[in-house]
Amino acid sequence: NFRSPPFPKLDFPKFDGDFLRAWRNECEMFFELYAVHPSLKTRFAALNFRGVAKTWLQTVQRNGRIEDWAQLCDLVMNRFDKNQYQLLLKRFEMLKQSGPVDDYQGEFEKLAQGILLYNSNYDDTSLSQGL
Repeated sequence: NFRSPPFPKLDFPKFDGDFLRAWRNECEMFFELYAVHPSLKTRFAALNFRGVAKTWLQTVQRNGRIEDWAQLCDLVMNRFDKNQYQLLLKRFEMLKQSGPVDDYQGEFEKLAQGILLYNSNYDDTSLSQGL
């Protein structure tokens, strides 16, 4: 009798206002992997907001609980996605190695991925110049 190995426990993605599009994609994967019922999606997300995002969500929820995942995504996009592309480009341009190479490379890859979520045609040459 063949049984597949147990599915590893994954933490729900945290959201602090940065890397919104990556967060949304990770949430969608989490929902799919764990077959999260649509009525629970916003609850999973709300429990994992941090910092400024958590404060913002608490303010929004004073008018009532957000029940729909698409509605929550729209609200979050309207609040946190306004200048993200420009901010990511600026952070990328200012990135300098000041510590271990692994730390620099990790931050480089995080910023590059964030940029590509906004502009999949971003010039690979521009990205590779940072390494």
